[in-house]
Amino acid sequence: MSRNRGAQKAELAPARPGLIRRSLMLVTVIGLLVWLSPMIVNQAVTLWDRPVQEVAIEGSFSLVTRAHIANLLADNIHTGFWKIDIQALQRELEQDPWIKTVSIRRRWPDRLMVEVQEQTPIARWGDRGFVNNTAELILVDNLGEALQNLPRLDAEDRALGKLMQNYQTIAELMGARNLKLAHIELDSRGSWRVTLSDGVKIVFGRHRLQERMRLFAKIYDVKLAEHWQDVASVDVRYNNGAAVGWRAKS
Repeated sequence: MSRNRGAQKAELAPARPGLIRRSLMLVTVIGLLVWLSPMIVNQAVTLWDRPVQEVAIEGSFSLVTRAHIANLLADNIHTGFWKIDIQALQRELEQDPWIKTVSIRRRWPDRLMVEVQEQTPIARWGDRGFVNNTAELILVDNLGEALQNLPRLDAEDRALGKLMQNYQTIAELMGARNLKLAHIELDSRGSWRVTLSDGVKIVFGRHRLQERMRLFAKIYDVKLAEHWQDVASVDVRYNNGAAVGWRAKS
């Protein structure tokens, strides 16, 4: 029995150096492939990467034009199709104040799909910019004519949050009575003044804005609606009533 075991061991011993050599060769080949793979991939990308031949721009445009976006893209596409930094390109386009978000996708072999969402202005911020539909202040060099029909808001930049907390309530209160906002001013002392599109000025003052808005609504509904064409101003800085200014012809 012991002789047979010794013979088996003697037969197995010569096989070990060959196994070791094969293992070393396998490790060497794997290491070589790992070392070469970045160069192989880079060479393949270089061979197959081709310039962008077509850009499809999608979206609804009123504040910017497709031509403007195409020019921005042309200025920032300087590499092949696969080497374009999509995220950097999106950030570059979103630097334009009139553009809210950009989504860019590659479509092999040489096409870019660009989807643009414009800003949605809801009011002008003085002459320096606008407020969008998510209550963000966007400053621009030139408002142009596009936003002239929007209400104008005047306040210090740091008062944007306070103003927007009440903007929607004021707009709804006036809209429910077919009165259109033209201007809201919140001055440095915290006093509120509203001007309507028909020129009527409403003074709410500094305190109890919500209460004074309800007072204005009551006075308008009960007393002023039928005479509104003769009203020049309404001052509701009183506990139980208002001071009404009448147009000169009245």
